[in-house]
Amino acid sequence: MYRLLQSLVAICLIATPLVPALEAKEETSLTIIDRLVVTGFERGRSEPVDTIVLHSVFAQGKADPYAVDEVIALFARYQVSTHYLIDREGNVYRLVGERDTSYHAGKSRMPEPDGRDGVNSFSVGIELIGGHDDVFTEAQYLSLEVLLRDIKTRHNIKHVVGHGEITPERRSDPWNFDWTRMWRWIENW
Repeated sequence: MYRLLQSLVAICLIATPLVPALEAKEETSLTIIDRLVVTGFERGRSEPVDTIVLHSVFAQGKADPYAVDEVIALFARYQVSTHYLIDREGNVYRLVGERDTSYHAGKSRMPEPDGRDGVNSFSVGIELIGGHDDVFTEAQYLSLEVLLRDIKTRHNIKHVVGHGEITPERRSDPWNFDWTRMWRWIENW
């Protein structure tokens, strides 16, 4: 009886079309590549995460300013980091675990009416690789959408802000970011 049941299950699996399942998985799954750094963060958190800060970065003056290794070396040089880095192809790299405090926002303050200082302590930082004049790729936007939804499953996210919103005197990134598109995603959370 057990062998008969195994055979029936095997036949059902073989006969079941896989394409729709694979297509659904591509839209909702996320592969994260661990490239954990050793500098630019501190272990633990002093506050619960409720904010995501979006940034843009590139390794200006390097042979390949979009190379992940060059960007990570840039972070190490300045003793900063980010939780996640999304390259031009949409690959997502985890540099710091979400349970730890990444130094991605610097001296920062949430916009009013929130007004909290020290945004690193209650946020997850996401860097998208791209220069001042670049438009982010479709692959980056798709990966970002899935990553935001994924982070939201672990944290009570109330705010998604750009680096320029929390440090307007020092930063203006993420450059050329399609905020309208992102707000549409968030409306569907």
